[in-house]
Amino acid sequence: MKNIRNFVVAILLIASFSVVSAQDKCGFSLHIGGALPMGQFTQTPSYIIPCTLGDKGSAIFGASLGLHYNYTFANTRIEDSGFGIFIAADAMWNYINKEVRDAYDLTKCTKPMYLNVPIVIGATWMSDFVNSPVNIWAEAGIGCDLFLKTTEGWKNNKISYTMNPEFACEGGFGIIFIKTFSIGVHYYWLGMQEVKVKGRNYGDGFNAAPKMAIHMMAFKVGFHF
Repeated sequence: MKNIRNFVVAILLIASFSVVSAQDKCGFSLHIGGALPMGQFTQTPSYIIPCTLGDKGSAIFGASLGLHYNYTFANTRIEDSGFGIFIAADAMWNYINKEVRDAYDLTKCTKPMYLNVPIVIGATWMSDFVNSPVNIWAEAGIGCDLFLKTTEGWKNNKISYTMNPEFACEGGFGIIFIKTFSIGVHYYWLGMQEVKVKGRNYGDGFNAAPKMAIHMMAFKVGFHF
């Protein structure tokens, strides 16, 4: 499984270099917005003890920042179709909810947060309405998500976690104004992420690391260069 994850990351990096090589047919865009966790990632454990959230994330609405690069097939036979390809890397931060934060504060324990970095490559489409400053766009892609739960614990008993890669996919749609500013809604499936304590050898005297299903809705404003 680890070899498969490394292979996916390598393919994404190779693809990114291929896309960047066509500077005259591409464009950068910067995206900022909010990240809304869903499902198991938001659930709170039936009892709360710091450092034992396990497969319940207790995550709340967070922030998203990303950089996209688009290949538009300009000067080709299909340039008028509106189709292209893209590669995107986003960083999403989510904090834990107030109920869990209060439990951490009660025991004077450092509170964790969650970081997801999905790297996705896929297809994009944009309309080209004649004499209209507003157009529609849509995209879909697959890739890899890098997941990290930050350090928690007490002054003399800190617990750190390893960054875990998993398969990810994404789909989004929205509108773009004068091909400069866009508004979009994106859905991300970020995999069954393992919450692994750094330095612990799971399966060798320890139980398996807990797994948490992570998926997210992101609401973004884009600035296209």
